[in-house]
Amino acid sequence: DFCGTDENNLAKNLTLTLFETLKKSSTDKTQMLFQEWKELFRLAHDDKSKQRAIEERKSALEAVVSQKFKNKDDEYLSLYALQSTYAIIVKIIAFKVISKIRYKQSTLIDFNKVANYDYDELRYQMSDLEEGAIFRQVGIGNLLEGDFFSWYSTSQQWDVLIGNHVKKIFATLTPYEDKALFDSADNAYDLFKDLYMNIIPDKVRHSLGEFYTPPWLADNLIDNSLKSISTKNWKGLDPCSGSGTFLTVLIRKVLKETLDKPKSERLAAILNRVKGIDLNPLAVLSARINYFINISPLIESGDEFEIPVYLGDSSYVPSTIEVDSVICLEYKIQTIKGEIEIQLPKSIVNDIDAFSKTMTSIEDDIHNLDEESITSKLIELTPTKDRKKQVIKNIQFLSSQFIDLEKNDWNGIWARIVTNFLTTANLGKFDLIAGNPPWIDWKNLPAGYRERIVELCIDRNLFSGDGITGGINLNVCALISNVCAQNWLAKDGVLAFLMPQSLIFQQSYEGFRNFELDNNEHLYLQEIFDWTKSGHPFKPVQHKFLSYFYSSKKANYKTGVLATHFIKDNREDISKYQNTVEYHKVSHLFKVKKGVIGQASKHNTIFSYADTKKELNSFKKIA
Repeated sequence: DFCGTDENNLAKNLTLTLFETLKKSSTDKTQMLFQEWKELFRLAHDDKSKQRAIEERKSALEAVVSQKFKNKDDEYLSLYALQSTYAIIVKIIAFKVISKIRYKQSTLIDFNKVANYDYDELRYQMSDLEEGAIFRQVGIGNLLEGDFFSWYSTSQQWDVLIGNHVKKIFATLTPYEDKALFDSADNAYDLFKDLYMNIIPDKVRHSLGEFYTPPWLADNLIDNSLKSISTKNWKGLDPCSGSGTFLTVLIRKVLKETLDKPKSERLAAILNRVKGIDLNPLAVLSARINYFINISPLIESGDEFEIPVYLGDSSYVPSTIEVDSVICLEYKIQTIKGEIEIQLPKSIVNDIDAFSKTMTSIEDDIHNLDEESITSKLIELTPTKDRKKQVIKNIQFLSSQFIDLEKNDWNGIWARIVTNFLTTANLGKFDLIAGNPPWIDWKNLPAGYRERIVELCIDRNLFSGDGITGGINLNVCALISNVCAQNWLAKDGVLAFLMPQSLIFQQSYEGFRNFELDNNEHLYLQEIFDWTKSGHPFKPVQHKFLSYFYSSKKANYKTGVLATHFIKDNREDISKYQNTVEYHKVSHLFKVKKGVIGQASKHNTIFSYADTKKELNSFKKIA
């Protein structure tokens, strides 16, 4: 219904209208949101990938808006319009899904009624939805929170053309109101995934490094990680959560473990034990909605909570410094208008829900240019023992920065972004960190981002130091692995990531393979699962990748660690199983072969494959 022929293609028609609006009549606030989205989006994706991928992406986006681009900004505007379209549709559907699953009725939103609103009523409805006010009224604090894609719903930007397309979305959904489509979490999850893959062209998704991780592969990674974790009420984090595939698997594991508990305890267990982070605002939106859908059967009337999925950068986490003997979080957020410099006491984020609610209320104070009220609320949130002179000055300085941005029409999102980024620094420790971090080579990262993280890479001894053999090249997943382990991994925890095979034998990763942490601590590779002959689970991408399992338990690389090879063993197309949730339902596709990997040379950290430890030992003579 949303992606039909050109004439009746709701998604394409809305995207075209949004694109033309952005080009010809965007307001100052819309321009601000676009520019900041563009800045942030560049950090989340490889914008200097292979030329062919760039050209294919450009052609796909030109087809979406039915015109040739005159400059590179047109491409970004079309992508922003396209992502805004997906966000609008998925938010509307999510509201209905949440109404049906959570409340077992449809009175929260009547699609047929909304489809007949006048344009002002419709704008108020969409504005309330975008700001998250509707969800906060029923106890869900951050499901939607006025993100980068809410620009179309402001009174200055809204017009009849946009209103017409939004009406058509409600009208299109009206016949489905009482269908099974809205009655189960699994149906809803598949719906959102299919919508995304149909609205965003595959050439666009693939050129941006977005590849759908099959749930069975996430299940395999998490299942095998949990075998090494003895903690009964383990906690899990996906620091690059995407749309929420690994989060969904983690939630299902907790649900299975808590079957004998009352709903309230099961809900509290999930919210406490399963958390996610992502740098892409659209991914955070999708992950939060999917998270909510998975926990919705547990929610009782009167429950209040926030979805523990946060906008943040897992390669650049707020650092801790001491100010007047008070431990503080320090962070700088780049904006087009300059940096937002933050130094707040770490204790201010101890109660994440209270911090989030305070920052939400501060948005009104920013809009009213009430610097004193902002400062007062942040001080009130600070424990008395931490209210030192310089700490107060730093709070006042942040308040003044918010007001300055508002005066320059460059605000509306920063309080929430600060909330998200600071929260990631105080999530605590996790027994399992699992996921599929982005695989982007150093040379393909935006220059500004490289400059920001280069010192961190040097501090962590991640570069090989050998420029001749590629020592200054690095995949960002290596940095993310190190930063995640340092910030969030519990002492006896497991870090399990899907990452390129090249990390184990390329010279560029000489430093990474030592996996040095602070205080002379290290992580050690315990085992790898080799998927290089598994039939390409990420089709059409054919990158060779492994499952890497790390922990602090010392491993002897000279004698070798276990390597399990998954070799596709029949003619079935593996892509048929892309929606299969559990690994055991696809295990028949693979022959499993055991071997080892280890370091045969005294002169480097490169790993070699061997069938047995004896064979690995024989390689040492050659090395």
